[in-house]
Amino acid sequence: MARMARLRNDQSHVLTELTLEHYNQRATDGGLLIAEGALVSPNGGPPMCLGMYSTEQIRGWKRVTGAVRAKGGVIYNQLWHVGRATTSFLLPDNNCHLRHLLLRSRITETVNDFVIAAKNAIAAGFDGVEIHDANSYLVVSAVVEAVGDEKIPIRFSPWSNFRDMKDDTPYETWGYIIDQVREQHPKLGYLHMVEPRMNLAGDNGNLTTQDTLDPFRAKWPGAFISAGGCTAPVKAAHDFANLTGNLVAFGRIFTSNPDLVERLRNDWSLTKYNRATFYGGGAKGYLDFANYTHA
Repeated sequence: MARMARLRNDQSHVLTELTLEHYNQRATDGGLLIAEGALVSPNGGPPMCLGMYSTEQIRGWKRVTGAVRAKGGVIYNQLWHVGRATTSFLLPDNNCHLRHLLLRSRITETVNDFVIAAKNAIAAGFDGVEIHDANSYLVVSAVVEAVGDEKIPIRFSPWSNFRDMKDDTPYETWGYIIDQVREQHPKLGYLHMVEPRMNLAGDNGNLTTQDTLDPFRAKWPGAFISAGGCTAPVKAAHDFANLTGNLVAFGRIFTSNPDLVERLRNDWSLTKYNRATFYGGGAKGYLDFANYTHA
C-alpha cells in the first residue's frame, strides 16, 4: 500500500482510533504497508496529519505497528517536511507570513529533525523509513547514517507538476539524482517512483503517455516500487509486475478496497473510491468500505 494522507488525526498530529482501524483493516500476512507521511516537526505540514516528533505520537504509532505485525505484515513509515509547499496557517502560531529561504542554521535544524524522527520511527516499531522526496518536499540523506541504509528507502516523482514542480528534463534531472543516490547509498531499502501516468489531481482513467520509468529502473540495482495506474483492469497489476520485474504499490484504490490483496489475487472486481471523502472527516469513505462478497 502506498502512502496516503487521509487526515483523520487530531490537531496535535496524534493517531486516532479511525486511523488505527484503517491500517488494521488493510494489514495482511506478508503485505507491505507504507504509512501516511509523518511530520518531522511542528513546522512541517498540514493539520490532522500524523507526526513523529512527540512521545504521544510515537505511542500512537506503536499501536499501528503492533496491529500490522500481529497479522504478519510489514510496515514502513514515511517522513516528510513540506518545505516551500507550506503556508503560514499550517505553522504554529501562524509564525511565517511568507515563504522564505531557509537560513543555514535552519537547514541544520531541519536535517536534525529528520534524523530524530527516523530514530523515533524505528523505536515505534517500523521496519523502515521512507523519505518523501516527491511533490516539492524536502529530503535529507543524514537519516541513512542514523538508522542504516537497508532501513531507508526513498520516493521520487519525476513527472509531478504539483506545487509547480514540472520538470522539462525529467530523465536528465532524476537520472542524475538516482546515479548519485546509487553511488552513495547502493543498499537503500528500495526506490519508490510514481508512474508518469499517475494523476494527482484526478482519476487516472485511460491516461496515456510515452514517458516511462524504464530508464530509472535500469539504473537502480535494488528493489524498485512503482505506483500509479495499475488497476484498470485488475489483471493489469499482475501483467505490469511481470513485465517490469518491479513491485507495484496501490494508493487510492486501497482506500475503497481494504481487502485489495485478495481481490488482486483472485481477480475480483474493485470498489470505486469516493474522492470527495479522501481528506478529513470521519469513518465515511475511510472505514466503511466492505470486503468482497460473492453474489
